[in-house]
Amino acid sequence: LCRRQSQPPTRTAPPRRTRNGMSSLAFFSKRLLQSSRGPESLAAAAGACCSMGRRSFATTTSPTPLSSSTTTMTPVARAVVTSADDIFPPFARYSHGSEVPVSSSPTSTRLVFVSGQLGIAPDGTTPADAEGQAELCLANVRAVLKAANLSMGNLVRLNAYVTDRAHLAAYMRARDRMLASEAWPSGPPASTLMVVSGFARPEFLVEVEAVAA
Repeated sequence: LCRRQSQPPTRTAPPRRTRNGMSSLAFFSKRLLQSSRGPESLAAAAGACCSMGRRSFATTTSPTPLSSSTTTMTPVARAVVTSADDIFPPFARYSHGSEVPVSSSPTSTRLVFVSGQLGIAPDGTTPADAEGQAELCLANVRAVLKAANLSMGNLVRLNAYVTDRAHLAAYMRARDRMLASEAWPSGPPASTLMVVSGFARPEFLVEVEAVAA
């Protein structure tokens, strides 16, 4: 004998009700009977049904409103105050360095971001050669770190820019010479060297920016 396996009953969703308790299908049928036959009447009845369905959906759903309150974030960056005796003042409204505490603990690590430094001495003079400018750039980086109570040994990254491939070797000689006395127990910092088309003033050949911690 073969037993017929019983199938679970199929559940169907109840028809959507309109505001007056009438389902959309019943409402559509009623409007169709009340109207004269024809494509125009059928389209009008269908449009009225859709309109009623939209009104029903609008009355049964209420989206959660977004909060209108806004939170103002307190700035955490603090400018590094430098001395004009150690480094030429910024050309515009910016700081030579900016430090960000990693946490509120007094002994926590700080991130110090050094703005791009050009080959300009505290008295405003600029050497004509790329190597002399590179030395001044790195000396200015060191002055900013000193103002933040850090040293070149705290460097995390160096980004250097020169205006010609011919200046690459000159920059690297100055960099290696300036950093020769630094000791990094875990290895030297990261470094990037790029060739760019130029800087704000044509006499500048090298620019160096840094991150320290």
